[in-house]
Amino acid sequence: MKRLKICLINPKFEPSYWGFDYALPLYPGNKKCTMTTGALAHLAGLVPDHEVCLLDENVEEIDFEFLKGFDIVGVTGMIVQRDRMREILRPLRKMGVFAVVGGAYASVDEPFFDGLWARNINSFTSKKILRT
Repeated sequence: MKRLKICLINPKFEPSYWGFDYALPLYPGNKKCTMTTGALAHLAGLVPDHEVCLLDENVEEIDFEFLKGFDIVGVTGMIVQRDRMREILRPLRKMGVFAVVGGAYASVDEPFFDGLWARNINSFTSKKILRT
């Protein structure tokens, strides 16, 4: 099986309750976000035979040129991140990057996506992508 290079992205929150942007100056040190998502690490753990890069845009900026080097780029997010998800996906599509979308915005059927994610990654190596 081919070892894939996968990048998983959590989009930046717009200033809102969910991003806590206004509370960050109250924390000691140079904090860029108040919490990280467990979704990216969870998805990475489902595909242990592949190289996975986790990118949380609340902590670091996206380098779209860097993303060209990945076989698959996954974007996750909640409804409050939907606009930024689309902003990320548009240039990926123009660059011809194979992108997958998941998270609460895409669906709330977590057990279904756990199995589908791992099966699709394994199927990708043989060019047989599952459609649901």
